[in-house]
Amino acid sequence: GFFGACFGPSGSAILAHSYLGGFHLWYRDEDDWRPAVVVGGHFDAVTDLAWERTHGRYLLTVSTDQTTRLHAPWVQTDCGKEYSWHEIARPQIHGYHLVCLAMLPNFRFVSGADEKVVRAFTAPQNFLENFKRLCLKNMKDEESDDKPVSLPTGAAVPVLGLSNKAVFRNEPVSQPEERHVKDQYDESSYFTPQQFEEPPTEDNLLQNTLWPETMKLYGHGYEIFSLATTSDGKLLASACKATNEEHAAILLWDTTTWQKLDRLVYHKLTVTQLQFSPNDQYLLSVSRDRCWSVFERSESEMNKYSLVARSNKSIGVHKRIIWCCAWTHDSAHFVTGSRDGKVVVWDKIEYFHPTLGHFAGCSEYLDLPKESITSVACGADFYLSTDDEYLMAVGSEAGDIRLYGWTNLQRPWRFLFQLSGNSAHHLTVKRLAFRPVLGIAGQDEDSASNQTELILQLASCGLDHTVKICDLYIK
Repeated sequence: GFFGACFGPSGSAILAHSYLGGFHLWYRDEDDWRPAVVVGGHFDAVTDLAWERTHGRYLLTVSTDQTTRLHAPWVQTDCGKEYSWHEIARPQIHGYHLVCLAMLPNFRFVSGADEKVVRAFTAPQNFLENFKRLCLKNMKDEESDDKPVSLPTGAAVPVLGLSNKAVFRNEPVSQPEERHVKDQYDESSYFTPQQFEEPPTEDNLLQNTLWPETMKLYGHGYEIFSLATTSDGKLLASACKATNEEHAAILLWDTTTWQKLDRLVYHKLTVTQLQFSPNDQYLLSVSRDRCWSVFERSESEMNKYSLVARSNKSIGVHKRIIWCCAWTHDSAHFVTGSRDGKVVVWDKIEYFHPTLGHFAGCSEYLDLPKESITSVACGADFYLSTDDEYLMAVGSEAGDIRLYGWTNLQRPWRFLFQLSGNSAHHLTVKRLAFRPVLGIAGQDEDSASNQTELILQLASCGLDHTVKICDLYIK
């Protein structure tokens, strides 16, 4: 239902807000009131986000409002190809708070919530058609080679259910006149294929933009807390809340067969973040036990990882919970950030340390003693200068986002810029992610190639219910 509404100044528009935090806008068209495009977003803390892996054409976010939302630039050809960001689909509406997600190729993703199950989703045919129409993207590429006949039309959630059921429909299905009361409304009756010429309204987002659930993964003893996938999407790593070594184990899954491949054990408490290196050679994990670990892929078995480096409380730089981690784009370094305000870059070394393996902390770490570091991210495939300077973003519990250049020199950290206040977040920054390619999402290749400056987009989300995308102009 609606909580309130008001007329526009001229009386030709009505704006209302509803129970689930959504806005509804109607404009008067002669004798009719027609729905219009309106701003939207999450109405509770946003806990994780991820760009589409290869092209960065859309952004997925999950929240404790129990929804997964897909945001993308809507390109308007009648306005000179101007674009604006909107919620294009709501792939998952769940019954538990959503905590994490990870992207897979071919318009697929996996998500984790305050439950023991990891759920996998695939985009239906109706979404692919609407996405192409609204965002002007060429869907006939290596990431969308599924045949249309093999894809469901859409998805719907049964009454009292939590799983999105696939709906296959070639023709409208008429409702039988006589039917048992419990079977009176089947899943297909909740979904109606849509042909959007503009971003969907709140009603359509709730009912007609769900993605079918393709698999449930069982194996964890407590609520899922972190997920990560390899760059090719063939492996998935998952971890759950834990208070001992048994439940803090990381599980590896094959995303083709959805079989459990391995169980990686080192941490004693909850693994707070997982990330594969861009070359998929390493899996990095950080934990509430103030330690990090690195698992290396076996040369003989491609899907086998083993522990090769780890920190402990005596030799580790961090003295508080390690909240976040990230790899540089060339897989040469990884970064860790913790509650004690330290950001440490770790480098590969030639000699072998009994505990740290072939890794060691670089010359100087970044120390922000009055901050709690909650998220870090490394820039896409480029360097800031000829000295192999990496671009790094650091998010804090206070909501600020700082940008640094880092080189493996005597004075490695170079402060570049700080986003704060309305430009950043007012509460904890939960996740930072650079778009995987240079340029602006929604901009065609011709206009992007004419840019004299490099432009990189940085997405962030936080406990203040917001998702923000910043354009960074790099000279």
